[in-house]
Amino acid sequence: MEQSNAGKLNINFKPTSLRLAYHAPCHQRSQGIGRPWYHLLRMIPGVNIEDMDAGCCGMSGTYGFKQEKYTVSMEIGKELFASISAMQLQMVATECATCQMQIEHGTTNKAIHPAEILLQAYDERRSG
Repeated sequence: MEQSNAGKLNINFKPTSLRLAYHAPCHQRSQGIGRPWYHLLRMIPGVNIEDMDAGCCGMSGTYGFKQEKYTVSMEIGKELFASISAMQLQMVATECATCQMQIEHGTTNKAIHPAEILLQAYDERRSG
């Protein structure tokens, strides 16, 4: 976002037709970082992105990996999973790898890092 704000970001993206949900990881929210990837992805023409703001996915670092915490972990993420599942999405974007795993486990949606979507927008522009 700093590059964009300074007018130094290449925003010559190829238009796409992509419907996404965006999930900001809890640790990112608590650090006050904001949602930079959400704003970057909105710059890609044709990206329809919904900021989920539906709470924690329930993974909480390694908490959700523990067998004895599985039920609690999935219960914590229930609101987020329901919100994602209610939408007609192609995928979910989130910066956190453990959130990606938990979202894929709690929904039928693929979850990837936003950088992959941005890279595809650049790659498609170059290869097209």
